[in-house]
Parts: sequence; C-alpha cells; structure tokens
Amino acid sequence: MEYFKVRFLMFSLLFRLTISLQKETVIQFVYTEVVGRAETPVATVVLNGVPVLWSDVQDRNILHEIFIKTKHDPFFVNSLKIMVDSSNHTTVSNHTYRRLRECQLDGHRVLSVSDQVQYDGTRFLSLDKTTDTWMAAVPQARALQELWDSDKARTQRERMSLERACIQLLKDIKHSKDTVTKPEKQEALSFWLPVLAALLLVGLILVSILVFKKQGSKGSGYAGAAVGSIIHYPPNLSEVAQEAHGYHAL
Repeated sequence: MEYFKVRFLMFSLLFRLTISLQKETVIQFVYTEVVGRAETPVATVVLNGVPVLWSDVQDRNILHEIFIKTKHDPFFVNSLKIMVDSSNHTTVSNHTYRRLRECQLDGHRVLSVSDQVQYDGTRFLSLDKTTDTWMAAVPQARALQELWDSDKARTQRERMSLERACIQLLKDIKHSKDTVTKPEKQEALSFWLPVLAALLLVGLILVSILVFKKQGSKGSGYAGAAVGSIIHYPPNLSEVAQEAHGYHAL
C-alpha cells in the first residue's frame, strides 16, 4: 500500500514538473463589435489557443478593465467614428471593429505584449511596445494613429493593465483547475489503491506458488540419489543379495 502511495506521489510531482517546463503561455483578449448595431459586443479570452470560460476568471476586474470599460469609453466611441470616416464609408453600421491584445508569459513573467486594432478584418493599427507608440498599417489609419499617440500616458496604462491582467488570469485559471481536480484526484486515489493492493497480493501469491513448484521439482528423483553421491555402492548389487547370510571382511 505504501509503495503505491509513493509511486502516485512521484507521478504527481513529475506531472507538475512537466507542466512547469512547457513552452511560453500565450493569452489573448479579443474584443469584437459591429459598429452601429445594438448587439452586445463579443469578448473572448484565449489561452494557448483554447477559449477560457469566464467562470474560471475569479478577478472580475480583469474583464472590466479589458472589455467592459471599453464599451462606454468616449475615447473609444470617438475612435470608431474616425475609423469609419477615414475609410470613406457612407454608413456607420455593419463595420467590424476588433482589438486583439496578447501576451506571452514564461511562468508568471511577461515576456512580451502585442496590441493591434482591426477594421473590417484588416489590420489598422499596431502597438510598438518598445516606444509605446502606434503604427498605422494602412494610410486610412493615420488619423486614428495621431489620436492615440496624442495620449501616450493612456497607451502606457493600457499596456501595464494588459500585463497585470495576463498574470492574474493565469493565476486564476491554475487555481480554478487545481480546485476542481483535487477532489477528483482524491476520489481516484481512494478507488485505485485497494485495486492495486489486491493485484499486488495476487501477484505475491502466484510468485509463491511458482517458487514452491520449482523447489519441489528439484527435490524429486530416485531415492538415495543425494546420498549416493557420498556413499559408494558395490558395482554389482546382486552379489550383495546372494551373500547376505554371512559375514565377510571388506
């Protein structure tokens, strides 16, 4: 029983070590809104290509800071108007705004961040993280670039907020998964330990039977075979039988 407990603990430690040695973690915050429509914007969080359930995010300030506050921000509303006007679109509706923010982490340390704005599926602006300035991907984006570069402090705050959000989100997800899987591990342990102990007992019994049979086969054979290796019998045993009625000197 103790043997299997040790094996299980070793497996758990190796599993955690493997997780810790994985490559960098990539977290994406994607905000999508159709300009001029009343529908609720779509906000998603993706970790290493897998969507994250909002229920796994314990710190709701992360979602508010990255997504919810954006919707009612006058700066954001003005940015949408500039994008539509710069693209020479006569209608304000049915145009898609998307902001994709991403961080790469090694453990809980942020390696790099990226931030870009897309308009109707085309990249519009992208952040130069070394200078906290914006780069226009198309000529139509220059007006928006000037607006966003005019408030560099805002850009720095958003970048720092993104880094904090990524670190906190990773902690929340790990805590949530550990909380869910811990009872499952205990239940699995309580189920498999008796099974493994029974298998071990059966194995010991089978080994004992095989050893017993092997020893028995070695002890079988002609009676006196073992003694005969020490005591030397006459070459012709029939002569001994014929002379059994008298004494003879050896």
